[in-house]
Amino acid sequence: MYRGGYIGNGSITRPTRSTIRTATRLKALLQEIQRRNGLGQTVAMATIVGSRGSTPRKPGARMLVFEDGAGMGSVGGGCVEADVWREAAHALADGKPRFFDVDLVDDFKGEGDVCGGTVDVFVDLWRPGEPAPA
Repeated sequence: MYRGGYIGNGSITRPTRSTIRTATRLKALLQEIQRRNGLGQTVAMATIVGSRGSTPRKPGARMLVFEDGAGMGSVGGGCVEADVWREAAHALADGKPRFFDVDLVDDFKGEGDVCGGTVDVFVDLWRPGEPAPA
């Protein structure tokens, strides 16, 4: 069975193991969103949309935060995850998506805080009965 796809120049390529793992993780997140929405719950999805310097996760990493305080996925762990979790919880509370960055540089020392880079994060809300965010 062929499982390839197209790349930018029109050539056909086979998916890598990494691409298949990423697609499998995304499928699991989307299935959980669908399940939670079916229960009448709104879900916040945080996605790393950009990064500069050294960061624990790169663009495309996703994490879900649920109304009951549970979560699924990861955007990097530690201080990154804590900041993103807090913003996702605020988005769930006020019903507004948001875009923000998480700076991994120690403001007092001017040194890297674990990694030393910055990630840009977008939090969108998946609400029951609404079409999926574009």
